[in-house]
Amino acid sequence: MSGTPASASGERAWRRWSAPILLGALALRLLWPLADPPARLSWSNGIYTDPATMVHAARNAALFGEWIRDYNRDLFVFPLANLLTFLVYSVFGPGRLPAQVLSAILGTITVGAVGWALRRAAGPRAAVIGVLIGAVSFWQLQFSRIPVGENAAVALMALAGVAVLGRKKRALFLAGLLSSAAVLFGKYHAIGLLPALALLVTLRSRSVRAPAILASGGVVALAAWVVAIWLPQHEHIAGHVARQSTGLHGPMPFAESIREGLGEFLNTLRRAWLFYRMPVEATLGGLFAFWTLGNTAARRRRTEDGTALFAFWFLGMWFYYALLPYKAPRYFVLLTPALVGAAAIQIEIMLRSRDIRLRAPSTWDTLAPLALWIYCFSFGMLDTLKHYASMSLEYLTIPPSRITQEVFQSVVGVFQRIDTFHQGLAWAGGISIVLFLLALWSPEILTRVLRRSDRVPGRVLNRAARVAVGLAVAVGLGQYAWWATHRTTFIHDVMETMPAMIGDDAVVLGPMAPLLFQDTKCQILPYFGPMGERGMLSRHGVTHVLVCGSGDERNLDDRYPRLRDELAMVQSWPVSTLFSSTLALYRLPAAVEGVPIHDYRPTLFEEGAAAVVAEKWDAALEKFAQYRASGGEDLPEIFAMKAICLWNLGDLDKAGELLEEAIRLRPKDPLGYQNLGALALKRGDRSRALELWMSALRLDRENKDLQEKVVELSR
Repeated sequence: MSGTPASASGERAWRRWSAPILLGALALRLLWPLADPPARLSWSNGIYTDPATMVHAARNAALFGEWIRDYNRDLFVFPLANLLTFLVYSVFGPGRLPAQVLSAILGTITVGAVGWALRRAAGPRAAVIGVLIGAVSFWQLQFSRIPVGENAAVALMALAGVAVLGRKKRALFLAGLLSSAAVLFGKYHAIGLLPALALLVTLRSRSVRAPAILASGGVVALAAWVVAIWLPQHEHIAGHVARQSTGLHGPMPFAESIREGLGEFLNTLRRAWLFYRMPVEATLGGLFAFWTLGNTAARRRRTEDGTALFAFWFLGMWFYYALLPYKAPRYFVLLTPALVGAAAIQIEIMLRSRDIRLRAPSTWDTLAPLALWIYCFSFGMLDTLKHYASMSLEYLTIPPSRITQEVFQSVVGVFQRIDTFHQGLAWAGGISIVLFLLALWSPEILTRVLRRSDRVPGRVLNRAARVAVGLAVAVGLGQYAWWATHRTTFIHDVMETMPAMIGDDAVVLGPMAPLLFQDTKCQILPYFGPMGERGMLSRHGVTHVLVCGSGDERNLDDRYPRLRDELAMVQSWPVSTLFSSTLALYRLPAAVEGVPIHDYRPTLFEEGAAAVVAEKWDAALEKFAQYRASGGEDLPEIFAMKAICLWNLGDLDKAGELLEEAIRLRPKDPLGYQNLGALALKRGDRSRALELWMSALRLDRENKDLQEKVVELSR
């Protein structure tokens, strides 16, 4: 890009705006910390289940003085995240809020480090642009709000990028140390950065000395990891890698066929769920990366000034993920800063542009990267259109529907033609041919068809760059504003009341257990235990299990056949995930198939809930009265269940009062409005019922049963 000295205006902008933007980035990551993540942020429930599970050992250490108390061994896979979380927990106590504050700080450090690296390689103006885009990028911002282990790893990766641009021996050594630490102590997937740094240093120095210094830093990190973690825990680590790489998610794509392996490079775009959230960064960052890779002159120039770092980082991680059989959207946290940095540099190039004369690409190192970028852009554009069409249809069809059924079916019919992966490949191919031909014939189109000069004024590119920045900021903040105004707190609501329902000696099993009991001293067990392990329930004395959606039900049935038939419902809650709208807590029987499991005694709340399930209304009311008399809390769930009892006993007025009290205690719980609406309908007040059900639907937009009821009542 340049060794051009930064302009005075650029330096002033950096000094004036970098700190306020970073403070704004931190504020956006800390606002409404207990709100639920957007349901469409990820196609995997891992954004709920994985963060607390990854640092399960840190919670154990902070609460009980032992890092390992059960079968979970994520400590050895995410040691850095566990160490940082343990330090935070030691000061503030275990909980969801301290973990999220730590995650927000790590995310802001990453944004700042990318800006620092951009300032070194591309100048202060590019740094300001990169920091601004990174601060408001909705995808990057939201994952900084979720304490996944990737946030610690990517902070190290970004700092390694800063160091590798320093060129001095100490800086290269530090870059090798930090990048290898990101892999070994942060997350193994960060390995995609190592060849990127090695390639940059090798091409830049054209000798073995600089790469050797870089490697020496990596060797130090490796030696520390081997001594501290691998030697004492190599069996657990090897087992984890084997389960994750092949046992749990199947073979690598190239192991199935060459066709599957090559196709996975593009399928990775679809699985990321990243590019439709960051269309400007994806378009411009991808262009910068592919042109750097394919064009000899650009690669040489960008390698020399260091801006090629972001292209190599992005491509290295993308190629690595394409080799994996499974890649949840959170994995791409490690790739996003590179995409943001590459986009910022491409915008800086456009801002610096002067008048240019259009020339059709004619050499392989211009034709190939252009064709590759156009095809990936076309494929990503189709996927982006599908996502936004799907979200728009979901919103427009929520009762009262804003479009007719005929319009809905017509739109669905159009997008069904590009729905599958192979359909997307074919359509992207056709679009790419048209765009590529337009690129080849653009000079002739301008001069012969439009009768204009083939010279593009620099001011046009300058304006386009400013529009790109504005659009990136608007898209990011627009998505954030939509989420903020429609946010829910289902997870927080459950965390507030669930611990009061069960005994202190409860042992809770399930994927959501680490998150929901993060703020308590309750003994929790992640997921449903190791695959194939016999006697797990009795060994740990499991008393309760949490189930969230059909996926959890299938996994529970696979691990413990017929167990679900013997479970006793304790309570259920609404949640806002992509695959489930209900979370349920069950109690296990004392023995399963004649094998003793636990000697847990149900609480008065649980006995009252069991009486409600058995439709013993008077007995349930008596149990809830005893619960309250014994010092139990005024839980919204108790008011709701007492209302159900009184409803069935004929006291509709008192039932209504209790439901209104439940809503007062938990104003964003859709079940309260739904139950009160059912009571209004029972009384014959259809308009009041519709009003209450609409209120419930605004809080729980994915509830299909409620949507059908609203439609039926609106007729």
